[in-house]
Amino acid sequence: MLVTEDVLLAEDRSSASYAAPTGGSVQAAFAAQALRSPDAVAVRCADRELTYRELDERSNRLAHRLIGCGAGPEAPVAVLMERSVDLVVALLAVLKSGGFYLPLHTGSPLERMQWIVDETSAPVLLTDTVMRRRGLPAARAVVAVDQDPVLAELPATDPGVVCSPEQLAYVMYTSGSTGRPKGVAVTHRDVLDLVADGMFGAGGGAHERVLMVAPYAFDPSTYELWVPL
Repeated sequence: MLVTEDVLLAEDRSSASYAAPTGGSVQAAFAAQALRSPDAVAVRCADRELTYRELDERSNRLAHRLIGCGAGPEAPVAVLMERSVDLVVALLAVLKSGGFYLPLHTGSPLERMQWIVDETSAPVLLTDTVMRRRGLPAARAVVAVDQDPVLAELPATDPGVVCSPEQLAYVMYTSGSTGRPKGVAVTHRDVLDLVADGMFGAGGGAHERVLMVAPYAFDPSTYELWVPL
């Protein structure tokens, strides 16, 4: 498996008897997997990697940070980040806060990104050092996931926010090429149904590694990200 600096690798090293979740939330399904294989590699990008335990703890800290910034159950959180380990931490943290993520394509014009943030009234924008240098849409709170000094002081325990299967996991906006862009809403149940449909793990662990090729603001990233985790 070739892994370059701009390709994210997610791994699942659980046993072949893995049972796909049929209810609850994406973060609850991840937590169950983290308990089964805490020391297995969950995500790798270039020379950085996190185990399931490390990914769980880092996303917990960020989830507490988000809640402190005004995020919470069914609240949108905008995400504008480069492809990295921190991106996976950010998306998982949004779900753990009870909110849903709004992925902003890094190649989009600033005007489009600002329009999405304004239309959804997202209280928080998650970003990183690279994107901050390029310019960000305005938001009430901005957190640079790879540089925020507050995170180390926050609890590594789960914030304990419970989500139902019908709550939103994310909203992705269409291109708007035929008119005004529209937000496409996807629930936790939708994501978990993808995990349960037999595409992953049916071969007894044959798909141990999955490359995240699609942009995280494009729907195929749902399979590449959440199914292996």
